[in-house]
Order: sequence, then C-alpha cells, then structure tokens
Amino acid sequence: MRHSVEILSILYSKLSDDGSIWWNIMDTYNTRTQIRGNAAEALRAMQGLDKRKWSEHTFKRYSAGHSYLKDGEQCLIPQRIAERASRMGYYIKSTISWCKSASLPEPQKSRVSRNIEYIIHLTKTRAPFFDKEQFRLLDPKLGGKQPLEPDKLSDFWYLPTSSGRDGHGAQFPIELPSRCIALTTKEGDVILDPFIGSGTAAQAALLLNRKYIGFDISQEYIDIARNRLEGKIEESNSI
Repeated sequence: MRHSVEILSILYSKLSDDGSIWWNIMDTYNTRTQIRGNAAEALRAMQGLDKRKWSEHTFKRYSAGHSYLKDGEQCLIPQRIAERASRMGYYIKSTISWCKSASLPEPQKSRVSRNIEYIIHLTKTRAPFFDKEQFRLLDPKLGGKQPLEPDKLSDFWYLPTSSGRDGHGAQFPIELPSRCIALTTKEGDVILDPFIGSGTAAQAALLLNRKYIGFDISQEYIDIARNRLEGKIEESNSI
C-alpha cells in the first residue's frame, strides 16, 4: 500500500487534466506467510513443489500483533489505496472487478476462492476524456466486448489471463491495457507504464496508434520488453 501511494503521488503532477490512471491491484489476507519473489514462485509453492517451512525463508510476513487487522482477515488493500488516493486529490471514478478466466488454486476451506483482481480508475478531474463506445468498436483481441460480457460496459470485466511467458510470471493479457488505453486516450497520446515488465501495455499502445514511455527496475524485464516490441518474440494471439 505504501509503495502504491508513493508512486501515485509522483504520478499526479505528470497526469494530464483529462487523463486517467488505471491501477491494477490484488487483495490478500493477513496471514503468516513467506514472501515470494514472483508469481511463478508462488505457483510452484501452491503446487506443492516448495518444501521449505515458513521459518526457513529469508523474507517472511507475520500476522500477529497488527494494529487493525486480525490474523486471517482480508486486508482490503485496493479499497485502502483508493481511499488514500482520494485524499491526495484524485477522483476515484470506478473500482472495477476483473473476473479472470483462470486463477491460482487455493487450499483454503473456510472461505471462497479468489478469482478477481481489481482495477482502480483514477483521474484529476470530474469529467476526464472517456470514449465508452470503444467497448463495442474494439476487436475482442484488443479489449473489446468479450463473449461473456453484457452489451453495456460495466464495472465487471470478464477478461482472460496471460500465460506468463518469457520469464515474467505476472503478465497482463493484452486485452486489459488495450481496453483501458482505448477508453481514455486518443490516437497520438502518450501512455506511461511505470512497471513495464514484459511490455504488454507498450505493445497495446503501439497497436492502438499511441506513443508510450515505460521503465522498470529489472534490466531483465527491460530486455524482454525491448525484444518483444522489436518483434523478436512471437505473440500467441496475433492481432
């Protein structure tokens, strides 16, 4: 939460008055757990391939003694980030539920399994640029209406998940950034991705005739994104 709020604070002055920020975030539970380095490592653990005990991990999270969260309680991270963004001056236009077509297995027996991530739509003004008709005009492979979605654009998006190829375990499906970009920008606008990862948002920007800026703390991911954008990595769902 602290990291998200810090980045959103920095981005506020860079966002155009009629522009938008789309902030994708997952929720979690306040449990004693090891801290994974990436999504691929987490998946291996859920499949039972990591035999290390909690005490044997270098980085661990404690659940006891938290000032306002009980052990095992859902953290409500997206809502808490949205609340803090509102205090900064952002308008919280929507909190969208992204219902994924596939999700990681969960061994929990006392609650339902999670199948949703959240996308917070943030703006600086009450009436930003928003082209709602793009939902019907876009190719489904670029974020247009999906087979299981109703005819109207709502705050429930049924989009596929990514296969997590090219060494990055938490990629977006291209449909997600494509939809966000098409709804809230015009051709020739500049798209910023401060966590470019494997370059999916940048690829979506190019396919929609937008410009892009992207950066990442991982040189490995920068190299993956650069190769992808130069056409050196074949895409499975070509447009």
